[in-house]
Amino acid sequence: MKLIYTILIFIASNTQICFGQSEILWEVTNPKNTEKSYLFGTIHSGDSKLFPIDSIIYKSLFKCDLLALEINPSEMNDINVLKKMLLDEKNIEDLFSKKNYELITTFLKDSLNVSEIMVKNMQPIFIQQLIDQSVYKNEHDPIDLHLYKNALINNISIEGLETIEEQMNTLLSIPLKKQADDLLDKVKNFNSDEIKKEMNSMIYAYINRDIENFVINELKKNKNNDFEENFIYSRNIKMFERANQKLNNNTVFIAVGAAHLYGEKGLINLLKKEGYILNPIF
Repeated sequence: MKLIYTILIFIASNTQICFGQSEILWEVTNPKNTEKSYLFGTIHSGDSKLFPIDSIIYKSLFKCDLLALEINPSEMNDINVLKKMLLDEKNIEDLFSKKNYELITTFLKDSLNVSEIMVKNMQPIFIQQLIDQSVYKNEHDPIDLHLYKNALINNISIEGLETIEEQMNTLLSIPLKKQADDLLDKVKNFNSDEIKKEMNSMIYAYINRDIENFVINELKKNKNNDFEENFIYSRNIKMFERANQKLNNNTVFIAVGAAHLYGEKGLINLLKKEGYILNPIF
C-alpha cells in the first residue's frame, strides 16, 4: 500500500493492461446535441516537471461552461468534514503498545516537528498523509487546484463529481486496525529517498503517457479486491452517473485522476457505452 493511498485519494485506476500510450485528454461529443465537452486525466501533484501545462488543456477548458472535478475545492474547509479526521471515543495512544506509540510520536516530533498533541485524536490514515506531505514538495498548485483557479478567474462554473464527505467516507472504510498497522509500518520503514523515487516514477509515467500501466502495476502489488472495488470501481460508476447528468445540460471539462479513465470499468468506456463519442486529442 506504500504509494497507493496517495494515488487513490488523489488518483485511481483499473486492472486492464494497455499497450502503448495513455492519452490524457479526450474530446467528448454528446450524441443528443453534438456539443463538445472534454475528459482530462490529472495527476494530483504540483511538481515542477508537470509544468507548464500544454496550451491545449487551457483552450479546451475555456471552451466549456462547467469544470467538473472529483471534488469542489471550496468544500475542503467544511468543519463537519474536518471532524471526520478525528477518532471517535478513542485517541491514537489507544491503538498502539506503549513502545510503538512512543516510536511514532518521537518520529513525528523529530522528523516533522509535529507534537503529540497535534495528532492525539487524529485517524491514523491522516497521520500517514502528514508524513507523505513532508516528503512531497510541490513547487506549484496541484494540477486540479490549478485548473480550479483558472476556472474561477474565467467565470467558469465549478462542481464536484463526488463530495468531500464521500471521499472521506471511502478513506475511512479502511478498518482502524489496518490504518494503525500501516502507520506503524510507515514509521518503522520510513525512507524519504524511496518515497521520492516512487513519486517521481508516477510523475514520469504521467509525463510519458504510461500512467495506466504504472497504476496497474501498483495494484498488482496490492492484490486487494475490496480495495479496488471501494477506491476505484464504485467511484468510477458514481462519477460517470454524475458526469452524464452534467453533460446533458452543459459543455463540461471533466478533470479527474488520470487512472479513473482507462479499462473496461473506466470513465472512457462507461461514456462510450452511454453513446458518447470520444476522441483522444492529447
